[in-house]
Amino acid sequence: MKSLFTKSIVAVIISTVIVQFPLLAQVKTTFTKEVRKSEEKPVALGKTERIEELNKVDVAVPKKTRGAIDRYKKLNIWGKEIPDSFLFYRNTLNKNQKAVYDAAYKALMKSEKEVTLPVGLTKDDFYDTVDALVYDNPEGFWWTGSISFCKNSDGTVTSFDFINWVDGSELEQKYEEFWNATSPILFYASKLPDEMSKIKYIHDYICLSTEYDHESVDSGNDGGKLQTAYSCAVDYKAICAGYASLFAYYMQNLGIPCVRISSGSHAWNLLKVNGNYYQMDVT
Repeated sequence: MKSLFTKSIVAVIISTVIVQFPLLAQVKTTFTKEVRKSEEKPVALGKTERIEELNKVDVAVPKKTRGAIDRYKKLNIWGKEIPDSFLFYRNTLNKNQKAVYDAAYKALMKSEKEVTLPVGLTKDDFYDTVDALVYDNPEGFWWTGSISFCKNSDGTVTSFDFINWVDGSELEQKYEEFWNATSPILFYASKLPDEMSKIKYIHDYICLSTEYDHESVDSGNDGGKLQTAYSCAVDYKAICAGYASLFAYYMQNLGIPCVRISSGSHAWNLLKVNGNYYQMDVT
């Protein structure tokens, strides 16, 4: 009996090591602290494209929502639904904007480029909806917030296309790279005992493993993937929006409400911990 018990324990240990070894193999373990002048404050939030086109003939769109949109559930990596309370920006939108937000999120996560609006929005309301979509949802890293859209003669927006930095044929490979880079970090962080321990672990990991891309900022080439969680997680090089997007991605998956926020020239995070709200600037 004792021998059988010993063999069982050994088997459990070996199987645990085998399961975890692929995760261990993916984790970046050598870090380089970035040396920066004390007076230097990195900013330069990357610009997004917004290309508008007038419809040749006005397109009829509803002026009010016609019932609830079929929501595409936002899930964490363990398959559990992330509640709407985590979607800080969506919660600031009106009913029509939420309908467009929901239809757009579903299209984004299904990698569909063209979205027909279920209800017409003014350009200003549409822009607010697009900002909410990109700031709430860092997991859609193939999109940076750039769009092209069509509008009627009265300014009502009727449809839009996502402008992605990832070509559709490369998306599966990019997603696998992102998954391999982030899932081990989430695995280890999820084992920590409390929210503050998880926050510190993620904060320190991003700070020590990521280099701020001054060269791209100085050259004005600070768009595309540099604004996304992918650049920070996979390339270990990003601008402020990339840092903030990856931090939000980790927090949301760890069950901590968090969102990316912006001043227009810099990006950081807002998160809720133990019932209180805090700002976090990982950059």
